Amino acid sequence: MNNSFIEGLHSWRLAGLSVEFKQTFRSLAVRNYRLFAIGHLISTCGTWMQTVALSWLVYRLTGSAAALGVVSCAGYLPLLCLGYVGGFVVDRLGCRPVLIATQVVALIQAALLFSLTVTNLISIYWIIGLSLTTGLISAFELPARQSLAPSLVSKADVTNAIGINSTIWNTARSIGPALAGLLIGTFGESICFGLNALSYLASLVTLLKIDRNAIVGGGGRKQISDKTASIGGVLCAKNVRDVLVFVSLMSIFGYQCGILLPIVADKSIGGGAITLGLLSTATGIGALLSSLILASRGHSEVLRRGIGYAGFGMCAATACIAYSTSLAVTFMACVVAGVAMTTAVIGGSSLLQSTIDPDIRGRIMALFSSVTFGITPVAALIAGTLSEVIGVTYSLSISSLLLFTVAVIYLAVTKKPAAE
Repeated sequence: MNNSFIEGLHSWRLAGLSVEFKQTFRSLAVRNYRLFAIGHLISTCGTWMQTVALSWLVYRLTGSAAALGVVSCAGYLPLLCLGYVGGFVVDRLGCRPVLIATQVVALIQAALLFSLTVTNLISIYWIIGLSLTTGLISAFELPARQSLAPSLVSKADVTNAIGINSTIWNTARSIGPALAGLLIGTFGESICFGLNALSYLASLVTLLKIDRNAIVGGGGRKQISDKTASIGGVLCAKNVRDVLVFVSLMSIFGYQCGILLPIVADKSIGGGAITLGLLSTATGIGALLSSLILASRGHSEVLRRGIGYAGFGMCAATACIAYSTSLAVTFMACVVAGVAMTTAVIGGSSLLQSTIDPDIRGRIMALFSSVTFGITPVAALIAGTLSEVIGVTYSLSISSLLLFTVAVIYLAVTKKPAAE
């Protein structure tokens, strides 16, 4: 009797876990979304490998925090300046054709970076130039990718699709840096650039297999009416405006940890490329945990306040990274930072996408990308310049204080929504 009860309880728990798993990943049941997810995972693993390798290469060549800031700025400045143009092109031509084109150009860019590095012809000037190219690609790729993911599922599953898309990104963020650290320590930076070039082939194959007729909204192939009023209405809504301002400030002060991570790994922890890979992986683990929670339980009324509380988490993590000299403590702080930043950025994206017309999704998401990823040049310049003047510890301490202030103000001005 007792054994039967235990077995029944065990079966009930397994059934519950199965239902929860299916709910969390329900968008993957859609063939087109599944194809998109596979290519996105492989390609993004390569992208993260290249990102870590490029940071280490810059630091190895220059030993300068300012140089890290300049390269990071070059990689995102075109997104800040041309992001809305990219979104308009996505709405005109369709997200799938634009995404295919960007993958081809990105493959060529990664192959060139590999060739220059393996032949020892690489220099900081080449890196800055190729980083500008990366930023130009991102100005079109980010709104296309962010628009395509929710366009492959029903409206009821949009938040779930965004959460899974973030889960894919952050799974790669956990795998890519760890592989990069091992490969850089063994073979050098060039192998990461070569593997990234190959990863774009997987993305291209899966994108070509997606049925374009199943894409909802923003499909191009038609004249799009003037939606300026609709966009203006969205941006004038108080809740949307509060989210955009909060997420942009979180990006400016929160991304400084990632920008200065090579120096933290070297000077504070006393490690090398493998340590950098571990810390980057820790951030990815935190981001992955947050993405899974958002995919399974994300709800707009909860997220609206939750992203504000994430600001306090990022504040604490940044302060810990600033003063820690222990790898274990810094690793855990990076996990918390990943949870906090992903909750703020992906939560903000989900809130925004729940209000927009699919035919202007490219432009709206381009705007969102500009105030998150595109704002990174500002963060990079602040981080690099301030760290050169007062040091990494004090620079991150200031960021921590500002993150706390931003979170307090956001929660103060955001009224708790009425119960539905």
